[in-house]
This record gives sequence, C-alpha cells and structure tokens, in this order.
Amino acid sequence: MGSNVPFLSVLILYVSLIFWTLTYDTIYATQDEKEDKELKLYSSTLFFGDGRMIILNLMIFFKYFLLAVFGSGLNFNFLYYVLLTTIFLINIIDLNFMWKNIPEKAGSYFSRNNYYGISILFSIIIGSHLNV
Repeated sequence: MGSNVPFLSVLILYVSLIFWTLTYDTIYATQDEKEDKELKLYSSTLFFGDGRMIILNLMIFFKYFLLAVFGSGLNFNFLYYVLLTTIFLINIIDLNFMWKNIPEKAGSYFSRNNYYGISILFSIIIGSHLNV
C-alpha cells in the first residue's frame, strides 16, 4: 500500500470502522440497557430499540461491503475477498446464533470482536502484499 493510498480509500476504510464501532458498542451496551432506561441515558441500544438486530445485521453488512470496496479500490487480490467473505459469515453467525441479543452474552461477543479485527487486518495485509 504505502503512502500513496488515495484519500477516498482511506475515507471508505474510516466509514467501515465507524460501522464496526457502532456495532460492537451497541452490543456491549445491551448489558446496561435496564440501567440506561432508569437513568434516561440514550445509548445506541435504546435508540435502535426493537429493530436492534436488523440494524446490527445491516451495520455488519455495510462494514464488510465497504471493506470490499476498499480492497477493490486498491486492487487487492482474490484471496482478500475470500477471507473477507469468510470473516463476514462467521461474524453474522456469531451475532445471530451465538449472541442472539442476550445481554449476558455481550461481553463474550465483545471479546470475540478482537478476533474479527485481527482477521481483517491479516486479510488486508494478504490482499495488499499478494497483489501483483
């Protein structure tokens, strides 16, 4: 990649990271949902309300879509997309079948989020270095 990465690519990566942060922060905040209601705090968990799972799925989708656009803009190789798709599927399965909107499981999802991050980093490194 180097220092000649186009600003648009950096911006796309930045927006994908915003979706990522909103996703894991919303999930983590479910642990405090009752307290947030009592204290009249307006967390993303309360803001999304009953549509939380749909919104979280959409944010995860947009995060990975933007990461794919990011890779496309930098001409990453095919392996990047294979890895990215695999991480995306695991992330969606984790959200919908392991976490399942259960506040007591939010901490473990939050911890697993680190694995998604390191996996995405490795896919970016592989995608950019195997690019010929």
